[in-house]
Amino acid sequence: MHKNASAAVAILILGALVPAPAEAQRSAATYRCDKGVISQGKSTAELIEKCGRADREVQLENGFGAAVAERWEYYIGGKTVMFTIQGGKIVKISEAR
Repeated sequence: MHKNASAAVAILILGALVPAPAEAQRSAATYRCDKGVISQGKSTAELIEKCGRADREVQLENGFGAAVAERWEYYIGGKTVMFTIQGGKIVKISEAR
């Protein structure tokens, strides 16, 4: 193995051992809002019913600028809860501090 290759392997191993920062995103399949639990696969109508209107809506685009999804952001208790929406359904729920 080359000397540079050994260094690259060491860097990769060290990178795997370093803990993620506290503000890193966490993903979940469900989230509890004031009016009930919402989960992946549910409609935007049900999201609004249980969590209210989003504080911010962001259009997600591919590399060509075409819309591929939306991210609805809710600012709740010092964190941001994000719902990724495709085709009118929740496909991902994540939160960040």
